Amino acid sequence: MRKNRKYLIKLIQTGSKLQKYVAQSILKRIGCYSIKSYLSDVINHGCVSGMVCGLISYTETNDFFLKYQEEINEFLFESLDSHGFAGLAELFGDRWKTEDPLALSVYNRNLLAWFVYEQTCYQIANELGFEI
Repeated sequence: MRKNRKYLIKLIQTGSKLQKYVAQSILKRIGCYSIKSYLSDVINHGCVSGMVCGLISYTETNDFFLKYQEEINEFLFESLDSHGFAGLAELFGDRWKTEDPLALSVYNRNLLAWFVYEQTCYQIANELGFEI
């Protein structure tokens, strides 16, 4: 367990801005969750469950999107490329509002904010060796 905290602290010190945010949010929840159970809940139930403080309302997810927009774009490009998707509509299906291809509306920004938070949690879980 101590190794897991050390990894999160290392991410805060050396990771990207997005990784730092996610690692800090995980550490803030340690009193209510173990690291593994928090990551498991985020991965299995998603941000839509309302469990991720700071990513609940459209205002919060829009602010998150704007703050981490560059990293979100890089993350999306890598995700699309590695999975062979032609675009975000293919990645997200009917959840993606195709009339907003540039994510100018809060709805698509919300979807992207949740996606990168959840995927970053998934990456952290993999790095820690958790099978979720």
